[in-house]
Formats: sequence, structure tokens, C-alpha cells
Amino acid sequence: MSLLLRKAVVIDVATGLLLVAIMLLIPWELIRGAEFADLRNYLSRIYLLEDYGESYFYWENDLLGWLKFEIIWFKILSLVVDLGVSPDVFFDLITAVSALVAHQFLSRYVGGWWALAILVNPISVDLFSSQLRSAFAFSLILLALMARSQAVRVLLFSVAPFVHAGMAFILAFLFVSWAFVRLVNIGVRVKLFFILVSSVLIAFFVAKYVPQFASEIGDRRDFALFSTKSVAYVAFWFIWIAFLALSVAETLQEDWRIYYTILVGVSASLMDVLGVPGFRFIALSIPILFSAQEFIKKEYKLTVFGAGAMYLVSLYYFWIK
Repeated sequence: MSLLLRKAVVIDVATGLLLVAIMLLIPWELIRGAEFADLRNYLSRIYLLEDYGESYFYWENDLLGWLKFEIIWFKILSLVVDLGVSPDVFFDLITAVSALVAHQFLSRYVGGWWALAILVNPISVDLFSSQLRSAFAFSLILLALMARSQAVRVLLFSVAPFVHAGMAFILAFLFVSWAFVRLVNIGVRVKLFFILVSSVLIAFFVAKYVPQFASEIGDRRDFALFSTKSVAYVAFWFIWIAFLALSVAETLQEDWRIYYTILVGVSASLMDVLGVPGFRFIALSIPILFSAQEFIKKEYKLTVFGAGAMYLVSLYYFWIK
């Protein structure tokens, strides 16, 4: 290993650990002036397990039932109770793992310091500090993407949806992105057109049918209770995608991260505009979305990153306010 490569590895590890420290040591709930609601839900389930055990809960004992109940996350919580691990220690561990994995994935493409700067944003802070189940499940997806062993990849991809069922959507986005890359007889501009059209259709399909379907199969989520984001909140992601698509249309570069970014960015943003919560897919995917910055042409980057800086400032302003 060359000296330069060793230095890069040291920087990546050090900045990753610094991100973990920032997530764990800064009192984010105090800064934002509100509790992280998801943590109370996890605590409630842990206390029920302590008082009544697994027999208190019911799930259908088949593949779909395990998926709906997110059985692996439930078993992890049960193990935490059985081992007598403090909930706070468990929460900190999940935060640390999720943040570190996200950083290590992104640092491969932008470097350790930039990965740190990108991930210290209110969206990611909320994800790593509060939405622990989805953050941990997505970290399994990222680990699979970084794994060299095909068997490990398959295992991690298989486990993730049983930690958080939303990972089934993430896997679908990934498979579609890989499929577009493999369409060698179709031009890049044609692929861009179809991926954009597909993204819009997915958003309308999900907004119209998924809440009803989830209700019919007995899913415990009430989509009406989830808050959605305004057009202004998701506007930056439309800017990011527009300049990425424009760049790729000119350079004709191809990579699964390009198609994934467009697919997730457009469909998830439109879902929120249409009244169905989809922004979490963007929040989860930030390491992948920003890894695609290398495909944006240099002459566009000043505009894009200028818009990103303004977006970050506004996020912190309204988050703290």
C-alpha cells in the first residue's frame, strides 16, 4: 500500500469516527428544541418486551408476515432486552454503525472530509439520531454495495427488508438502476428519458395504490399520519437531478448511481408533493445521491453546490427555529 493510499485510508477512518462523535456527543434534541419521536416508539417496544416478552406480540408466521412485522428488528430488540443492554447504549451503537457505514461509502467517491461535511446536515442527523431502524437497515444495503463477496451481498440484501420493509423499495430502485446500465443497445439519452418517465409513473402509482394496498394486506402503517414535505423543501433535489441529467445527456457517461439518483430523487420528491411520504428515501440515499456528483459537469458544479449551501443553511435555520 502506497504512502498516499495509507494517508487516504487514515483520513477516511478518522473523519468517519469524527462524524460518529458529532452524532453522539452533540445534544441534537436540545439544539432543535424537540425530542426525536421515533426513539420513544423504540423505547415503548423495549419496555413491552421487558414486561411481557415476545408472547405479547403477534405476527403472521410466513414470509409476508415477517416482512410486515419487520421480524429481524423485533428480534434485535428482544436480544437487547435478554442481554440487559441499556436502550441508550443500544441506540448509540446503531447511530454509530449507521453513520460510520454511510461515511465510509460516500468517502470512497468524495473523500473523507467532504463526506463528513455532507453528512452533517439536519436530514442525516435526524436519520442517524432518530430513525434508527431505517438508518440501520440502509447501512446493511450500503455494506452489501461495498462487499466483495457475492454471498455477503445476497445475505445483506436479503436481511435488510426484514429490518425495515421500506428497503424492498430501495432494492427495487437498485435493481432497476443496474438493469438500465445493462441495456447496451439503447442510447444514454433514451435511457435518461425512460428513467425520468419511470420515476414520474412510480410516484403516481405509489401515491394512488400503495396506501390502499398496505391497508388491505394488514400493514400496521397509517400513511395519513405521516407528514410530507413541501415543494420548497424538495426543490434542491430537483435542481441536483436536473443538472445531473443535463450533464449525462452531454457527456453520455453511464453508472448505476446516475440512474438510481434520478429514480429516487424524482419519484421520492414527487411522492411528497402528491401527499405520500417519500422523502425518507432521499434521506436514506444521500450517500449514493452525492456520490453521483462526479458525473455533473464542472461548469454546473458551482451553481449546484451554491444551491446546496443555501439549502443546508435554510435546513438548519428552520430546523433550529
